[in-house]
Parts: sequence; structure tokens; C-alpha cells
Amino acid sequence: MLRIASTPTGNSDVLHCQSVLRNVRRPVVPPASHWNGAQSLAEFSLRSARPDELQQIVAIDDQATGLFAEAGLDIALDKEHPFVVAESLRWANAIEEGRAHVAVNCQDIPIGFATFSIVDGEPYLDQLAVLPRNMRCGVGTSLLNHAISWSGGRSLWLTTYAHLPWNGPYYQRHGFATIKESECGPELRAVLWEQRLALPNPDQRIAMVRRFHSIGTYGHSPASPPQIAYPLG
Repeated sequence: MLRIASTPTGNSDVLHCQSVLRNVRRPVVPPASHWNGAQSLAEFSLRSARPDELQQIVAIDDQATGLFAEAGLDIALDKEHPFVVAESLRWANAIEEGRAHVAVNCQDIPIGFATFSIVDGEPYLDQLAVLPRNMRCGVGTSLLNHAISWSGGRSLWLTTYAHLPWNGPYYQRHGFATIKESECGPELRAVLWEQRLALPNPDQRIAMVRRFHSIGTYGHSPASPPQIAYPLG
């Protein structure tokens, strides 16, 4: 989502997250003019995210949010909104615990990311985002396949929008199915509840699950993603 600045709220969770993020360097996602032409767009690889890349991950998510605005969903939240603060803190924890992975270009600059967690005792895809200029090039699918591999043969859960082509229908094409809220565990229902309070079109927020079956997994441990180059296009 797009994070916008505001005055301090005094919220203790906000102040805690600000103290965590204050020590992280600012995003260095370069504009397209800084890229080395076709060579920079020729391949990408996956690796674990580093602690100093949190703000780059946030910047990627902010840029990817532009798609939602084009679809009529305004997801611009104050950067100190409790939902945004909690999200950034989750991603920081995921990086620290080896549950955040980035797709990087040949200059080792992040162009997409995925973060994972455990919800109701099962693998959960917390977030997946790709820079707009790198979409439709296999980056998101490679990150999703790594999430499937990370789940280690267990069901992989996520929450998303049902009606947006790059959300529910996209995940459905990759083997995910919509699950009734009554069939979700208590932690996942709480996740949906928090999202519906903060995000637009709350009635379109759904839970999905992919029951495990082999579709070309990497065979690496969750904390050690493979160093594989993927040709784009």
C-alpha cells in the first residue's frame, strides 16, 4: 500500500516501530533511467532479504500499489496508521528470521519480494510484490513458486482480493482455492478482520489455500533460497 506522511500519533506501537525503522537506510530503488538497458532486465535471481533492505521492500510495495489505484481502490494509508506500522514490523521480523526473500536484478538490487509467516500453525504468504516495470516477466511467479517450496509440503495460505485479476484469479491459476471464512482458523480470521477494517472493498477480501502437490519446487530449505538466474520474457 502507499504510505503517506503525517504528524505523530503517540501510539506506543507506532513509536516502537519507528525506533526499529529509524536505523534502516532509506530506499535506494533506482529510477528506470539508472538501469543498464537490456542487460539489467535480462535476468534476476532469488535470495534472502537483508536487514538493510527493509525500506527497499517497503518502496517496492508502495510502487506496486499503483495498480490498485488504477482499479479504483485507494489504498493510500498514513505511514503511521496501525495497520501500516504492524505490516512494516512484520516484514522486519520476517527478514530477521529468514522468512523474507527478494528477487534481485543483475546488479543485486531488489525488484520484488515475498514474506512468509506461520498462521494457525500453517505456512502463510504474508505479502508478494514486484516493481511495476518488472511485472509480467516471471518475477512474481518465481517468488510464488519459492513460497510453495518454502511451505515444505504443507498447505500454503494467503489473503487477497477476490475481484482483481492479479489477486484472486492469479492465485487460482497457481492452484489456490477460496476458503470460506468459517473454515479458517482463528488467527487467519483475525488477519481478515484487520484487513477489512483498514483496506477498501472489505467484502472482497478473501482467504485462499493451496493444498500441496508438486509443481517444480526448488528443493531448498525455507531460509536458504536458491541462487538461480531466470531469463525474463
